[in-house]
Amino acid sequence: MNWASCPRGAPAGRRASVAPRLAHWIVRASAWIVPADARTDWRAEWLAEMAARPSARAQWAFACGAPLHAVWLQKEQWRPEMVTADIRFGWRQIRRRPGVALAAILTLAMGIGATTAIFSVVYGVLLRPLPYREPSRLVQLWEVNPLFSWTEANVAPGNMISWRERNHTLAEMAWYFGSDTRGAGLSTLTLGGSGDPVRVDAMSVSANFFDVLGVAPRLGRAFAAGEDTGGPHRLVVLSDGFWRRQFGADPSIVNRTIPVNGREYTVIGVMPPSFSFDNKPVDFWLPLIMDLAQMREVRRPHYLRVVARLKPGVTIDQARADIVSIASDLEREYPGTNTQMSAGLGPVADWFVGSARAPLLAFLGAVALVLLIACVNVANLFIARTLDRARELSLRAALGASRLRLVRQLMAEAGVIAAAGAAAGIAFAYAALRLFVAFAPEGLPRLDHVGLNVPVLLFAIGITAAVTMVIGLMPAWQASRSDVRSGLGDGGRTTPAAGRMRRTLVAAEVALAVVLLVGATLTLRSFVSLVNVRPNFAMDGLVAGRVTLPGIRYGEDGKSARFFEEVAARLRAKGGVSAAGAVTRLPLEGTVWTGQLFIDGRPDVHGREIRHKTATFGYLETLGLPILSGRPFAAADIANGQLPVVINQTLARRFFPDGDAVGRRIAFDAPAEKVRWRTIVGVAADEPQDGLGMPAQPELYEPEA
Repeated sequence: MNWASCPRGAPAGRRASVAPRLAHWIVRASAWIVPADARTDWRAEWLAEMAARPSARAQWAFACGAPLHAVWLQKEQWRPEMVTADIRFGWRQIRRRPGVALAAILTLAMGIGATTAIFSVVYGVLLRPLPYREPSRLVQLWEVNPLFSWTEANVAPGNMISWRERNHTLAEMAWYFGSDTRGAGLSTLTLGGSGDPVRVDAMSVSANFFDVLGVAPRLGRAFAAGEDTGGPHRLVVLSDGFWRRQFGADPSIVNRTIPVNGREYTVIGVMPPSFSFDNKPVDFWLPLIMDLAQMREVRRPHYLRVVARLKPGVTIDQARADIVSIASDLEREYPGTNTQMSAGLGPVADWFVGSARAPLLAFLGAVALVLLIACVNVANLFIARTLDRARELSLRAALGASRLRLVRQLMAEAGVIAAAGAAAGIAFAYAALRLFVAFAPEGLPRLDHVGLNVPVLLFAIGITAAVTMVIGLMPAWQASRSDVRSGLGDGGRTTPAAGRMRRTLVAAEVALAVVLLVGATLTLRSFVSLVNVRPNFAMDGLVAGRVTLPGIRYGEDGKSARFFEEVAARLRAKGGVSAAGAVTRLPLEGTVWTGQLFIDGRPDVHGREIRHKTATFGYLETLGLPILSGRPFAAADIANGQLPVVINQTLARRFFPDGDAVGRRIAFDAPAEKVRWRTIVGVAADEPQDGLGMPAQPELYEPEA
């Protein structure tokens, strides 16, 4: 808030000042550091320059330079030995009243520690440069379709190929297997060998993926051109963490073979420890086998994520307009698959951060307010101490101590307190960061880059210096304005100016606390709303796990179905287990396969995209998902020669608005003339797949058979 008025009787120049009150104090307090013969002119010049600044932020920035300039003018009075003596004196003053000092240190430790911890997260997630070559030129591409409520959807292979061939703004384009929740769709595989099997997460990428990012392996090589089109050799690039955990950082791992899902893969490289992509821990990368010539006309399903590098001199807006124009052409050329299909493009850094930016910045603002409240508390404490020491300070002034010397000693005392608070605060930040990383929300990006690194420690030093200025300048200015005679005569009596300053600080503290209270109340309301979101299935007593079957042993028709049915039967036979089932994707996991929908007698909806899951008999009952009409599928359906499916409520509402879904025939993932019709036997409540509170998508369940 700009300071545009003063109490009656104030000088006209003061009433006309528009500088923030605290910035005004900083300049006036700094003036007492300036040599006496230049003090008046210096103060008038700085106040006039500050008042001419166009905004409160500019005035603050200008005022912060006043103490440094004043100190520079007094450089002869700031020799190292004199500063050391002032620090020793400040330490002695703290030891005289350790209780007050401890309270101040703990207060500042909480404020500095919380601010440092959150800044560490903000720096690691938002500010730290991505570990790629020229990351500002990397962009992410996606598809947009209001018909399906798609805002950042996966890309169909044929559309990606058209973008790649027709664009004029992108130098290179790579792709990888995507998920329905922004990130990469990881494959869960099994690493064999002499020991116990190890479950690993693999990311499938195009051969030029690492070249587009501009990152080279630390050992070996990346994929070469053509190695993603198939061939006799199966290749893999390891992550640094997986290489260290599983192979003891053995440098001879390159060109060795490892058993994955029952097949031998050749290790061709190991990525550097700094490399990560798409916010998910990846154990190794595989080539995404795809023949571009065969996929040229495949415009469904949509399962690719696309990353590209801008040509030199091309802006984000130019590239976006280029891709959107191509998508518009494709909509006209392929009306059967690309109706209302558009495209999106944005910086890779923004893509990684996603929706985390606003909450993190809000959190940083909140802890900054906490730090300000801590500073105001300690400043009030220091002003009270200065008033208690008024006789002592006046006596020292009477004995010849200059005002500069008194101000410097009070600032040194504040600096010692702030430094001790910063040291304790950094220890607090370290512990808080470990807890934060351990309990961070799933999906928060770049957590592996969060820590107390050099930029974070420099930030801590910077806020320590700022805290010293805040808690030291105010009492120092108050002491410098005291009259020697009144100080010797009246002792610690509070002056009107001191009373006004303390009242202003208390008012500022209350205002900051109100802002925090309002923010905390809104956050609590959001948390309560989130807790009250019901997922439509029974969570109590529900236990989940993942099983990965090697395709070489279970790839034949029916083998995997028999395996999961037998596992479910054995689990149900155990005491304490009332139901068991299996499904291709658990709730809230995203990454669900999509297919084209066909409805018998409804050619108008042919080709619409829906999600589909494969589940064992008993899965819906195990999940406790309500059946709104009809029934779950059962083994008897298969025995009777039927192909049953259960659809979710969203699919029923969208394509069967009259409520007559049960008994209708649908098909998916086949040309219209070769469909295998399935009968809808039930309608289930929507199962949350992308997250609580996220809109449900049309989805069906088919039995694992």
